[in-house]
Amino acid sequence: MGDMTGFDYAVIAILAASVLLGAWRGMVSEVMSLGAWVIAFLVAREWGEQVGTQLLAPYLTVTFWQIAGGWILLFVASILAVSIFRALIRKTIHAIGLGFFDRTLGMAFGAARGALLILLLVAIGGMTHLPEETWWKAARLAPLTEQGVSYIKPWLPDDLAKHIAFADTINQMVPQLAPQLLLIK
Repeated sequence: MGDMTGFDYAVIAILAASVLLGAWRGMVSEVMSLGAWVIAFLVAREWGEQVGTQLLAPYLTVTFWQIAGGWILLFVASILAVSIFRALIRKTIHAIGLGFFDRTLGMAFGAARGALLILLLVAIGGMTHLPEETWWKAARLAPLTEQGVSYIKPWLPDDLAKHIAFADTINQMVPQLAPQLLLIK
């Protein structure tokens, strides 16, 4: 097991930035933000294919891109709708003096959001040739993130999930890597 790669540093940076953002924005805002991601995912999962194939068919001829486009449109629209409501609630929380407590608990929710974002990015990477690259294969955190993606694949539409592929050795590598990642010898 070698040194960390850019993949590892990116995962750590995303997680750290998300935790710091959670502390800055606070628990209520983070809970609503995380809820927005869940709502956006469920809305996109329920209606993304229908919206994509009906709305984007005149512009995109490949079904995969129609579905992906429908998912993206609904996901972004859902996030924006919840964000407006979240801003109003956040102002109220800070006006009544619960800012410090709110921000402290926000770090945990920032960690959850960061983990979801990492899984999303790794899933997208799994649809490309990136998992075959040396820097990806050598990354210490790649097997764990790939395993996480394998847990969420059943929730994705079959047309998208079938395009996500990683090395076949992932299930063998995770038990071997876990102690090293935790710095246990």
